[in-house]
Amino acid sequence: MLVSQNTLGSLQFSFSTDVHVIKDYYDIVKNVYRNEMHIRNINLPEVDPDEFDFQSDFLIILSNGVCVGGARITTSYPKNKNLIPLENENFPLSTFIPDLQYHAYSEISRLAVLPEFRKQGLVADLFRYIIIRSLDNNISSIFAKSSKIHTINYRRSIKKLGLDINCFNYPFKNDFLNTRYKKNLVMLCLKDVTNSSNGQFQRLTPKAQDQTLTLVA
Repeated sequence: MLVSQNTLGSLQFSFSTDVHVIKDYYDIVKNVYRNEMHIRNINLPEVDPDEFDFQSDFLIILSNGVCVGGARITTSYPKNKNLIPLENENFPLSTFIPDLQYHAYSEISRLAVLPEFRKQGLVADLFRYIIIRSLDNNISSIFAKSSKIHTINYRRSIKKLGLDINCFNYPFKNDFLNTRYKKNLVMLCLKDVTNSSNGQFQRLTPKAQDQTLTLVA
């Protein structure tokens, strides 16, 4: 079932709970990680379905109804104080940013898109859609675990939206990808952003009859 959608050009961004679509997305994640990181013949639990899937939303990128990429978005809420995937249980993010204990915050992880669909501006479009949804759900900050080159690309895309990111050193859990690739903690703070403060962020408004959400002016 698609719970929200928006079409940008020939690509459609949809939050999906369809298990078949999510399986297709995970196949793309594994192929991207293995082929582009040149990782062969190794088990990568970091890109397999895990316990965080049950508290996450999946933003799927579709082309003519076929999954061509996506990202996983996991949110922590003050009432349940659940960790997001990048958090080290011995060093929760609220240890470094105390204000987080009072606000919801999210992580974008497992971002992967088939190479032939990586048009210029796609990542900015994806972030714009995630920001719109985050603002509607009172998310204070968005985090990601990012290599140096991806941090540069993320910053370039976020600046197209009139925003910027902060980068931190953080004691990530000791998994294979963190050991092999030096990672930064990337933070996009939304506390001073509103749906009306930037013309690029238009509100997601629910239709009356179904659970579809569409972008309106």
